[in-house]
Amino acid sequence: MFLGSSATTILLFVLIFLLTTLVTNAGIALYFTLYDKAKPEELPIQRSSISQLLAAACWRLFYNLLLFSIITAVITLAVMGLFFLLFLIPGLNIVLIFALVIGGIIIFPPMAYVITVANFIVIRDEIMITEAIGKALKYMRGHFWKTWLFIFCTLISLSMLYLLFSMPYFIEGFISAFTRRAPGANSFAANHSLMFIIFSALSMFGRMIIISPILTCFCVFNFYSQEESHEGTSLMNRIDTFDKN
Repeated sequence: MFLGSSATTILLFVLIFLLTTLVTNAGIALYFTLYDKAKPEELPIQRSSISQLLAAACWRLFYNLLLFSIITAVITLAVMGLFFLLFLIPGLNIVLIFALVIGGIIIFPPMAYVITVANFIVIRDEIMITEAIGKALKYMRGHFWKTWLFIFCTLISLSMLYLLFSMPYFIEGFISAFTRRAPGANSFAANHSLMFIIFSALSMFGRMIIISPILTCFCVFNFYSQEESHEGTSLMNRIDTFDKN
């Protein structure tokens, strides 16, 4: 009965996706935060140091992501309404479609970077998501195309890795698409629904446990570089200065 209920299956995957996203992002942010504050004798960072702060960090990240989703939905609806009105103008359709494609290619990598880094800043600096996005944009100023190239190459590499995790899911869906027209197709789909869930879970596992943390780490390291560049001196130079004094 559980496997046959699409609503239950969708709800399960939504909960897994949400919890995994919160725990993964919060865990990475806490690790970087604790590492920055740790003394040499406190390294390496222990899991117990992160676990005791994880619940509060997940809650902070959750309500900030909820606020971000509401703001994004409002902006998306406004942009869609604007483009709907523009598409009503004769002869402007092709130009708008071309502009959307080019604009998406240019905007998407920096936007993915800013959103990823903002989740880290929310936990590190304990600020709201709107302020975190503003800080990420401020530090990215003057490094836009460098960030675009860095994140674009990272996304291409991780997409190829994600394809490996999703391959069993695609193969199972391809087989099911052809066998549903054959006699006994309904029994095949019912018998293989568990396999479908397993392959989907494997795909989600690869994305959230391996690919997402790698992307987050790349974005955080790039943010540290931009932050230190914006402040005018590197972290190691500040440490050397303290040692000399």
